[in-house]
Amino acid sequence: MYARKDFPADSVEELIAKKMPARVCTLAAGSVTEMQFKNALAARNVTWDDIKQWGGKVNFVTWGDAVSLIKDGHADLICAAALGKAGWAMELATVRDMKVLNWSPELLAAINKKTGTKTASMPGGLYQGIDYAVDCPASSGEIIINAKVSDEVAYAIVKAMAEGAEEYRNHHAAFKDFTAKGMPTGIFLPLHPGAAKYYKEMGYLK
Repeated sequence: MYARKDFPADSVEELIAKKMPARVCTLAAGSVTEMQFKNALAARNVTWDDIKQWGGKVNFVTWGDAVSLIKDGHADLICAAALGKAGWAMELATVRDMKVLNWSPELLAAINKKTGTKTASMPGGLYQGIDYAVDCPASSGEIIINAKVSDEVAYAIVKAMAEGAEEYRNHHAAFKDFTAKGMPTGIFLPLHPGAAKYYKEMGYLK
């Protein structure tokens, strides 16, 4: 959670315990990022509606619009998913003093148990003015597909990704450890039957 430095909480637990009227930004409802934060908050029985009832606001916007809302003083924090240095976050840190809220070990454990994430450390120095490391919930990522898509199409998608693993690794430095065998791991949502069929055929899934 990437917050203005003057936001009156230094941790997610503090935000929840004090029921702060936070003006929050995240991506569109139904996106992977929004889903991950919604599920993370649910580990403490908190919903977006709760934040609104505390007097806050939830903006489902693009990263660019979130940056503008923070810059203009119309939002307090961004619930973000980032791979290494995010350009929009670097830009924001040059015009606003920012901080990253801490997650307590207890909350991280609850989130990991509920959603299948793992704890990873965001190193200090990624963004201007943030020279400390922060342990955060981390996911290897998910590709969301409409459950009504045919098994054949879902099968073809994961097969193409698996067979193109080397090209995928070269697409972005953050994907350097991507493997076909790891594709069905760390998944929170149910696997599409077509995807599951391919993984089982390849021995990636029992």
